[in-house]
Amino acid sequence: MADLIGDPNGTFVDRVRKLERTDPAEPETWDPIHQALITNDVILKGRVDALDSRVDALESSAPAVPYDLAIYLQGGVPGGSVFFRFVAPRAFTIVQSGHRLAARVAPQNAWTASVKRNGVQVGSLSLNAGQTTGTVSFSGPVSLAAGDVLEVQAQATTDPNLQGLTLVLMGVV
Repeated sequence: MADLIGDPNGTFVDRVRKLERTDPAEPETWDPIHQALITNDVILKGRVDALDSRVDALESSAPAVPYDLAIYLQGGVPGGSVFFRFVAPRAFTIVQSGHRLAARVAPQNAWTASVKRNGVQVGSLSLNAGQTTGTVSFSGPVSLAAGDVLEVQAQATTDPNLQGLTLVLMGVV
């Protein structure tokens, strides 16, 4: 590759090395072309660093990307069954509120289920007797890492009427 100062047999690296050997302590005595390249490099580095800072600021203020989980269970919910199991493919967070729980046919008795992360309860579901709309409760946001297991386990007893359960958990990446 030709040297940037015009020597067709040299390279820019060779030229800089020669300058370093002859006068490394006094760059101000280098020829104007090399001094301009060094100055431009410093300016460019400053601009790239400033751009990196702006990108970091934009990324930190960007809105969270929705990551919702939904399930519909057509029949009844067998007592004690794990009726939903999800292995997280990426890290995400289940938000504290905004979730939905509904039944096509209301339970005869009050009905509950536990939401567990890696076997530890982190939330609950509940439907009151005769009601088709229920509540989903978490004490705070629930963070999941890639590989974490989220399960929903029904109460021990089967409700004779409960049918067609729909659950939507709202999360963000």
